[in-house]
Amino acid sequence: MQFSHNYHRVVIQLLTWGFYLAEKHGEYFSSIVYERAKKSLDYLYQCVDLTHGNLPNYGNNDGALFFKLNDQPYRDYRPQLNGLYYFFNRKPLFDVSALLEDVAWYHPTTATNMAFDLERKSVAAFKDGGYYVTKTADTLTFLKCGKYKDRPAHADNLHLDIWWKSINILRDAGTYEYNTSADLVRYFNGTTAHNTVTLGDNDQMRKGPRFIWFDWSQAVAAAVEETAENYIITGKIHAFKHVGKDIFHTRQIKQSKATVAWEIVDSVEHETELPIKQYWNISPEFSIHFSIFARDEQGKHLEPSWQDAYYSSHYGVKEKSKALVFSSLTKSITTQITQK
Repeated sequence: MQFSHNYHRVVIQLLTWGFYLAEKHGEYFSSIVYERAKKSLDYLYQCVDLTHGNLPNYGNNDGALFFKLNDQPYRDYRPQLNGLYYFFNRKPLFDVSALLEDVAWYHPTTATNMAFDLERKSVAAFKDGGYYVTKTADTLTFLKCGKYKDRPAHADNLHLDIWWKSINILRDAGTYEYNTSADLVRYFNGTTAHNTVTLGDNDQMRKGPRFIWFDWSQAVAAAVEETAENYIITGKIHAFKHVGKDIFHTRQIKQSKATVAWEIVDSVEHETELPIKQYWNISPEFSIHFSIFARDEQGKHLEPSWQDAYYSSHYGVKEKSKALVFSSLTKSITTQITQK
């Protein structure tokens, strides 16, 4: 199944508990387990908001937190990252008293010989999982471009998450509940609850019963690069297989280094007569601080429409929200997002 940040943290906690327990009994795991744990820790560290410890609300988020060893909010990942980082380095990653309780519960003893340094990178690519991240002093930009090996939970390929000053201005709508109405399950799992593109009113994949999707979308290519002026993330997926043959969606995000601005170009190769629709699930703060404009393949300005939406910050909780939608019968939409 699709591996969410929520379940990624569960794995981090289980590894931390296992490593400390083994150490206390003078035993050790295979070296590859420790190396993969370091990679997992690095991934979450590259995606975390350092101020509040939140990550993109990506994938199934059902509230799983096996060991609640601290008083921090549920979506603050820093205490759990501290627990595993401390095992390797015997010093905290976040040296703040409120974030150290996990470490204290494990009572680490002697130093290990497995220390490693975590470097906060401006550009990070995790190609096996299909995640690409760029960061500036005030922003974090996260793109998913994944090739599935196991069952996907959400139809969210090429979803774009943007954080500005620790505010998730373009966000994933979340999960809400597994056992709710069919319409709500379809919405939260579907493409329109994510910041990506539909073809007409079709999700990227064909919905099956319960958690099942058919005709999985798959990454074809992805890359992230840095130039003197911009960070650039490009992804291409094969999608909408239930709508027609050989339909491909390519997305390029160009983030300015000099200003707080993004240019997003979405191009869909298809032979249908359906419009492409670009969805933006925005936070309440977005319209206060940012402007958004779009044009079609011919340079024509596109007027946005507003769609009623939902946002679920935690499992079982939903609030009314808005999604901004650009639609075009051409095969490309270019969108500019700039700070006011």
